[in-house]
Amino acid sequence: MKQGNKIIVATALVFFFVQGSVFAKPGKTNNIPRVETVSTNVVVIARGMADAEKLWKEKPEAYFRAMRKNAKHLWQVEITSDEEYQVLFSSFTNMIRKPISADEKRSSEMLSLQSNSVKDYMRNDRVRNDRDAWIATAKYIGAIRSRIPSHISSSCSSTNIVMPPSMEEWRRGRAKASYNLTLKHENKSLTSSLLIYMENLSNRGLRDEEYFQQLADLANLTEEERKKLGKR
Repeated sequence: MKQGNKIIVATALVFFFVQGSVFAKPGKTNNIPRVETVSTNVVVIARGMADAEKLWKEKPEAYFRAMRKNAKHLWQVEITSDEEYQVLFSSFTNMIRKPISADEKRSSEMLSLQSNSVKDYMRNDRVRNDRDAWIATAKYIGAIRSRIPSHISSSCSSTNIVMPPSMEEWRRGRAKASYNLTLKHENKSLTSSLLIYMENLSNRGLRDEEYFQQLADLANLTEEERKKLGKR
């Protein structure tokens, strides 16, 4: 076989093994999705978070998307120095303090991105075992709870449907309703994580009443939630 033909055959075999049935799942076409990757090097992730800060003023949604993109890879990262941790913790506290009002465009989406970034941060072992990180998270939960309306009405709950004066008013009302529902959802999810953390400390004999009281007050836990934790 001539050298040129050998190259053609070899190329065809490579294409077959990559695209063909060798890697295909039964009953599905082998359309391999693009996977967005982020380095698991803590320095690269920290740099990506620092770059994201530049987006905040002009493009807040892009900022939260960039932070989420980096934060969701933190569980794979081993933070080996205090200096590295301080950089990540600083980006965490900066992100968690960013205000999102119901009047902002796509406020519901940004709130979800912000809250999911908090959860992603807490998946990292170093962050999850840091009391200061939980104090910051408890403050965040308290801030969310302070924005939840005492009553969230549903447009389907009343037989007296009042049409808004304009389509723009209708859009604003719909966006605000979505934002309020997102507040409730994220409050439930994050509060559950906080209560599990506190319960785990109790089960391990590491309960600190002063620390527990601080977390409960910052998160604005209800009396019922506090009773579930109890004293041991």
